[in-house]
This record gives sequence, structure tokens and C-alpha cells, in this order.
Amino acid sequence: MSNTLKKILIPVDVDKPAESLLLLSYAGQFAAAFSAELLLLHPSNTAALTFTQQTRRVQLLRAM
Repeated sequence: MSNTLKKILIPVDVDKPAESLLLLSYAGQFAAAFSAELLLLHPSNTAALTFTQQTRRVQLLRAM
């Protein structure tokens, strides 16, 4: 069994873009070192998001 990282889950807060960009920069370097895939997760305090809210957050993540 290999101990190599294959996927790395990164929490990203689109409401704090400066912090998120710094985290993504570090995570990208870390992932590159292991040839791993980054999976971005936007945690939300909202129980359920509307389709419009989901779409907006996806757009913000893509803009990073």
C-alpha cells in the first residue's frame, strides 16, 4: 500500500479572498510536491443554499 497523498481537501472561504488565495498558494505547492489533486470545499453556515447562492459561490471559487 502506498502512503502517497493523492487528494488534498482545502476549505476555502470566498468571503475572505486574501486568506483563501494565500492558503491556495501554499496548498498548490504542497500538492505539486506530492503530485496530488486539490479538492476545494466552501464551508457554509447556511443549512441549505439556493441554486443562485450555490452558483455564485462556484463562480467566486473559479475566479480565484
